[in-house]
Amino acid sequence: MAKLLMLVSSARTIRLADGSDHPTGYLAEEVLEPYEMFVAAGVDVVIATPEGKVPQPDPEVWQASQENAQRAVDALAAIPGLQHPRCLGELTDEEILSCDGVFIPGGHGPMVDLADNADVGRVLRLMHDASKIVVAPCHGSAALLSAPEVDGAWMFDGYKMTAFTDEEEDQSKPGKIGMLWYVEAALKNRGAIFDGGDAAWVSHVVIDRNLITAQNPGSTDAAAYAMLKRLTE
Repeated sequence: MAKLLMLVSSARTIRLADGSDHPTGYLAEEVLEPYEMFVAAGVDVVIATPEGKVPQPDPEVWQASQENAQRAVDALAAIPGLQHPRCLGELTDEEILSCDGVFIPGGHGPMVDLADNADVGRVLRLMHDASKIVVAPCHGSAALLSAPEVDGAWMFDGYKMTAFTDEEEDQSKPGKIGMLWYVEAALKNRGAIFDGGDAAWVSHVVIDRNLITAQNPGSTDAAAYAMLKRLTE
């Protein structure tokens, strides 16, 4: 049976440029839909958060989908790993390497607690060195910034990738208030070859070696499918 680590942000607020703390969390659809897809395919999913704290879905995005809200609430509440996540820092190297890959869903939360995190860097290094799959849709790509340097260069230096673009960020509610930093710009500054796709808000997935990234929430299912295809090959 294939096994993967789902690394979920447990951040609850993000500091904006005006000094305010804006509510945030993981994006519900970027956790629920891939999780259901993986489980239906027989994949064992281990969910972890940076400190083992119970994560919360982004409340504002949540309110935007009222027609599916109750189903999502019930479905997320039924996922044991979200109610009792593993603590990332307590996972041994052996436990991490028992997984065939890591999936890092977005929402603005990863910009808070996954983008500069030594434990996230350890996971990425172990997965990278073992040629295992790393998947990061949307803001989940912020976690790639935690990857360590190898021979003096960022581990993903020269990799082609995508993420929530600066253009899309400026259209988000926090972006309209003002972000302290942008994922696209930060990845470029680290050495990524950024591919923003043909337009904002279209489904776009980029695969380079063992790294699979996706541009926005509408790309998440395609990224999960690409990971599932790799897992079952």
